[in-house]
Amino acid sequence: MLRDTSQDTEVSDQPSHENDHRPLGDYASRYTAAAWAQIVIELLVLLAYLGTAVAGVGTGIELSKQPAAIPNNAFSYIIWATMPWGPMFFSALAGGAIFATKWLYHSVAKAEWNRDRIIWRFIAPINSAILATSAGFGISAGIMPFLDQNSFGNVYAALFFGFFIGHFSDNVLAALQRLARKWFGTVDYSGSEVSRPDEATPV
Repeated sequence: MLRDTSQDTEVSDQPSHENDHRPLGDYASRYTAAAWAQIVIELLVLLAYLGTAVAGVGTGIELSKQPAAIPNNAFSYIIWATMPWGPMFFSALAGGAIFATKWLYHSVAKAEWNRDRIIWRFIAPINSAILATSAGFGISAGIMPFLDQNSFGNVYAALFFGFFIGHFSDNVLAALQRLARKWFGTVDYSGSEVSRPDEATPV
């Protein structure tokens, strides 16, 4: 005989992280009109980043099909002249903008949004684009042996690399900072001397 499992799962009306810290039926906004004005501005800027990134990626793909054709407008010409770095930059910009947009709607829904994050949201996608493109330079130069130096001859490889590194740029920067501390030590600002890992005082 089959057991009735319809009552096994109950919907909790207690505030929790899963329901955005709200009891059931609580739909009113937590934010003032002034706060919503800034939230909308942040969203519009991130959408502008995404729109620009999509235009850059699409232009890069189209130009890669006709590499000998010289574009007749400045935007396309810059992308054509900087292949594959232009498309990689815009793909990384898209990755960073999507990451920032995801955190924007999560923080708003879960009552974790605050005004002081505005600088991070505006700068993070640019940082993502610059970081991914710089990492691509390092790989093509053979300095960073994670991929083959000729990997970016295919524009789609450049686009994927840019988006992947751009989307996870916070993690990449954290990893690079840990590596820098391991190699170079940390700066002791109180005495303006460098404390190196091999010079640490034993405990």
